[in-house]
Amino acid sequence: MNILLILCIVVIWLLSIFTFAKWRSHSKAQNGSISVSVIHDNATNSFVMVTAAIVLVSILFLI
Repeated sequence: MNILLILCIVVIWLLSIFTFAKWRSHSKAQNGSISVSVIHDNATNSFVMVTAAIVLVSILFLI
């Protein structure tokens, strides 16, 4: 049961990363400054680090 819950958390985390990157590229396109790679953007990197810390803490609580 815990493994299924952990996998669900990881899948939701990965989907949120791609959703955030898509939102960043859409907002940059509206502002006129289109970046080639939004995945390597500073805001996206910060988002990934913060959410990774939250995911790791929640997985540690489940174990």
